[in-house]
Amino acid sequence: MSQKERDRTYRSAVRFCEKNPQAVLPILDEDEVHELHHKRHVEQQLRRICRGDGALAERVSSFARRIGLAEKEDQMDGFLELLSDVASIASGFCPASETESAVKVDNICCWSTGRLYTEALLLVGVSRERKNLGTAGELMSKEAFDGGLRQNTHKSAFEFFLPVWINEAHAAGSAEWRHQLWKQAASEDAAALEVFPRLINQMMVEVMRPVAETLNRVVKDESYRHKDHSPDLGALLVLFTVMQGHSACPPRDGFISTYADENSLRWVLWWQRSGTPAEDGPVFQATKVSREILMFQMAVVDIVIGDVKKTLADMEETNCKLPERLERLQSEWRKRKESVDDWATYYHCIGTARPNFRSTAEWIASCVRLAAGKGPKYGSGGGKGNKGSCGGKDDKGKGKGNF
Repeated sequence: MSQKERDRTYRSAVRFCEKNPQAVLPILDEDEVHELHHKRHVEQQLRRICRGDGALAERVSSFARRIGLAEKEDQMDGFLELLSDVASIASGFCPASETESAVKVDNICCWSTGRLYTEALLLVGVSRERKNLGTAGELMSKEAFDGGLRQNTHKSAFEFFLPVWINEAHAAGSAEWRHQLWKQAASEDAAALEVFPRLINQMMVEVMRPVAETLNRVVKDESYRHKDHSPDLGALLVLFTVMQGHSACPPRDGFISTYADENSLRWVLWWQRSGTPAEDGPVFQATKVSREILMFQMAVVDIVIGDVKKTLADMEETNCKLPERLERLQSEWRKRKESVDDWATYYHCIGTARPNFRSTAEWIASCVRLAAGKGPKYGSGGGKGNKGSCGGKDDKGKGKGNF
């Protein structure tokens, strides 16, 4: 828009706001949104603790304001926890459904109105993109959609909406959620087979369908590991991560040993270009970033994903956030980084055997030779090298001991 057009639009908007103040949503900063969410959380907790007795809940709230607890989040949360324990003992039990609902209440909310998922039906805007459907995935409330909101935060327009799954209570357990899903996606039987599955299949077809085949080919076929076939090794690592628990996923040891083996050849080009001498310590330091990418991804597999069946249950209980696992990931990741100070601890950390050579120097020399044999995309070291991995045999095919 030109400056003149922007000025005209601004004046028009101001006039509208002056004539229709009730139609203007309040604009809150981050602190105000946080305070609003906490206030609503406190109100919900009090209603639960007081078993729906509004008058009693207001008495507790008034008492907390009078002694200054209401303005201190940590102390107020502790006060509510104490009241909850007292109420549980007094009544003789605390229904599981009430405890779970309290745990699940967090700050998942509409980006426009700030209403929590416990207060409003949340959905995503859906747009038509040629023959496909697309969504920015930004959560908004049905209330905002009904009020005329038809664009996301990046100003991209959408025409339709679909309710989203926060947890079972918000979704399948809600009659309104089921009604809106049916109304939007299944007004006709044919539409039910087109609209909702299309959004899901868009991801499945583009990402998941060839994943297992790709990963297994990389493990079994050395030629498929070459940069000509698999230019992005990091992408393969991500694909392996998301395939955890799937019957077609290759075994961890086989994939990780293959990945580490190929990665050691791809390192060569970069540490040679940086002038790093082909020696144990310098090469170890020069490959730090690449090594830590693999180490971190394996920490994600071990800690965040873990047992897939149990993880899915935990995701349902935490609205897909898994906060305890993410906190444990941060703590464990720091420990793993600090513990890895040589090749032995590195290979132990990623969970695979070290290259089968008598010394590190011999292994590095083999990496240089094999990388050179794969062409200019891998390095400029001397010699054509022989085919095979840098973690297996010497030039004559004889096995060697671990370095």
